[in-house]
Amino acid sequence: MKIIAAKYIFDGFKLLENKALIINNYNVIIDIINNDEYNHYRNYVYYNGIISPGFINSHTHMELSFLKKKIKKNIGLTKFINEVISKKKRQYSNKEKYIYMRDAYHEMIQEGIVAVVDISNNTSSFLFKKKFQKINYHTFLEIIDINHNHNNIKSYLDITRYNKLKISITPHAPYSVKEITLKMLGKTNQSLSLNKDIYNYNILTIHNQESIHENIMFKYGKGKIIDMYKKWNYKLDNFKCYKSNSLLTYLPWIINRKVLLVHNTYTNYNDFYYANQYSNVYWCLCPNANLYINNKIPDKHIFESSKILLGTDSYASNNSLSILSEIKTIQKFYPNISLTTALKWCTSNPSSFFEWNHLGKIKIGLTPGINLITDIINKKLTNISKIKVLI
Repeated sequence: MKIIAAKYIFDGFKLLENKALIINNYNVIIDIINNDEYNHYRNYVYYNGIISPGFINSHTHMELSFLKKKIKKNIGLTKFINEVISKKKRQYSNKEKYIYMRDAYHEMIQEGIVAVVDISNNTSSFLFKKKFQKINYHTFLEIIDINHNHNNIKSYLDITRYNKLKISITPHAPYSVKEITLKMLGKTNQSLSLNKDIYNYNILTIHNQESIHENIMFKYGKGKIIDMYKKWNYKLDNFKCYKSNSLLTYLPWIINRKVLLVHNTYTNYNDFYYANQYSNVYWCLCPNANLYINNKIPDKHIFESSKILLGTDSYASNNSLSILSEIKTIQKFYPNISLTTALKWCTSNPSSFFEWNHLGKIKIGLTPGINLITDIINKKLTNISKIKVLI
């Protein structure tokens, strides 16, 4: 049994002052007590900082870990996409990719991350995730079909049939998935006859408005994304000019699902207001990746939602996979956002969204992992604030 205390304990929702946690040998929280009740016990430890539940990284791409420091910063989304595709065509061995994924995994462990929402375009990370399970995973198998006829979603299911991972089938982005496919993804489990033991199909995530040219594409039928597809000789005969921003166009097609909108770098206030009125629509923010690709983060109105999750994106677009680093960036751009609010975005909010009921909260009976955040001043992070994993 361990007794750990700090000036503040963040329970997933608020800061508790002068409390201590009693944790058994199975890392289960068995009591939350006043700080002075057991401070004379030998196994009592007081820490200088904030104790919090383990963090949840709500967006990354482990299969792209081998692209660490291989893509230039601030090149814009279309050039970034071209760089990723070009470098994926190089012959990196499975051993090289494994080593980079292992490095990503160990960094996230050291950064106090206990659960990861991972985007996969193939099965290259599946065996790795089955082996390294100190982290909880939700895998999104991502569809890209702008130049193909994958109108039957079942064509994507066979490659995951034998992998016992928590999986959802999801679209990559509104500019890379056909309207008919997005509408199919909005259908019910029953209509697709999915195996509920393998697939969690009720949750969708989608890269949303990561580039201004996504909105230009939908509103005017032109822009750099259209130019990119023409350069690739993609057939765009069926693409419509919808005369409105992308989010206003496609969200009604998938609104029957629980939806996580990722990046939102160019989501304007009208887009935000429209989407935020739906209780099942959440926002995932990856500010360091936004800066890496576009040298821009979402406007302040996005950060005013109560339905926010935090991600890091991959090593292809970030120097680290640290959620604490993402919070530092948010604090730099929007200093009025409290640390308590930002911590909700990587603990209780994602645990609720992804139904990881044992994570994200400090509560009797749970095993959320325990982090210590050091070097706090006036309930704010400093440049030297770090994570120490206690449990």
